[in-house]
Amino acid sequence: MNRLVFASINLFLLLLSANVAFGQSAGRLTGKVLNSRGQGVGQAEVRLKKGPSVVQRTTTAADGTFVFEQLAPEFYSVEIESNGKSQTSLQSLEVNTSAVNVELAFADQSSVTTTATSVPAGPAVLPASSPTIQADSAEVSRSYETRVVRSLPLIDRQNQDLISLMPGVTPPVITEDRIVDPQRSRIYNVNGLPDYANSYYQDGSYGVERFSGRQSRIQPNSSVQQLDVRTSNYNAEHGLAGGAHVNTTSRPGTNSVHGSAFLLHSNDFLTTRSPVNFSTADPGFNTNQFGGSLGGPVVKDKTFWFLGYEAYLRRGSMLQIDTVPTADIRAGNFSQIPNLGLFNPNTGLSSGVNRTPFANNRIPQASINPFSQSVLSSLPLPNQPGFANNLVGSGMLRDDQHRMDGKVDHRFSEKSTGFFRYGFTTDSVNRL
Repeated sequence: MNRLVFASINLFLLLLSANVAFGQSAGRLTGKVLNSRGQGVGQAEVRLKKGPSVVQRTTTAADGTFVFEQLAPEFYSVEIESNGKSQTSLQSLEVNTSAVNVELAFADQSSVTTTATSVPAGPAVLPASSPTIQADSAEVSRSYETRVVRSLPLIDRQNQDLISLMPGVTPPVITEDRIVDPQRSRIYNVNGLPDYANSYYQDGSYGVERFSGRQSRIQPNSSVQQLDVRTSNYNAEHGLAGGAHVNTTSRPGTNSVHGSAFLLHSNDFLTTRSPVNFSTADPGFNTNQFGGSLGGPVVKDKTFWFLGYEAYLRRGSMLQIDTVPTADIRAGNFSQIPNLGLFNPNTGLSSGVNRTPFANNRIPQASINPFSQSVLSSLPLPNQPGFANNLVGSGMLRDDQHRMDGKVDHRFSEKSTGFFRYGFTTDSVNRL
């Protein structure tokens, strides 16, 4: 039996006035308000909106530039007001890893036009429309927002599988030994580098298991706001990684109560027996994954809460291949093993000189230790030919995993936000 428990706590306070961004969990959005002659428009009011709500306000500088900072990775729109006229962006803006240009224009062509650009300062989300050519950076990266992570069909609902969609990434291999890795981590290489060169973060906090080099804790898909993957040419701030730089951001609550639930069931109804397994006709396999998420407000527009839970329960058998001694070997008869010289350890010198060989490589019954005979009698006999990998059978497996994430977000002001997150994973694996 192997039981592993992982828990992590994050408390982030993002203060714009002090220019502090712990874990790089926020982004910034810059833009410029221009008139029809291409000149900057100063003193124009710019409002950043999330749905109908205004998140931040600012006023353009003399050259028409404006900046919004400490932004959570969400969908936004920008509203400009100048000389009594206002205009909202024609598409949603996102905090992104690459520049996203959005044109703002009034019906009156003599009025204001605006170009807004999002600048990388934190985890990214999948853009609503990606540019054909990324001209501002040579970084190879991709971001998967929560709908993609929760909706794409992934084997055992493991979001690490999405990393394989990146160029230069080998197909991820599932760790089959549940005792060694009950989280079912994916092993993959990026651009020819070993798997331990990859670096993993959760909400900007470093999370790599030191002995295996794998991700120390994998969030349930229902709690992932976005999965951000960078594989090459990333900025120096991500330079700790040699292969992939992977960051998952936890989902926040909203002004409305929202929830989801899911259930996945797999069984052996249509499963055939393994052609190399002669011990049983029924592979005995049953897996259930279930869980959900729930979030809402504590104080509207100020404080929000979110909970996500996922369970993985597996019952069944696993194909086992082992090596056991044959009946002849248990009786002391090694004559069938080619090129073997078997000597009596009770003869000759301790250096091995002048030792007497056993006749025909057979150990007399009187020379076999009774305790060894008792141990050998408890082992099954081989059911396959040969001296190695000669026992094929089924071993029972009981695998239980529970993962939970809780998060509280609070907006202190338009320029300062913070959150508290607690994540918990427990695994119990029994293999008989």
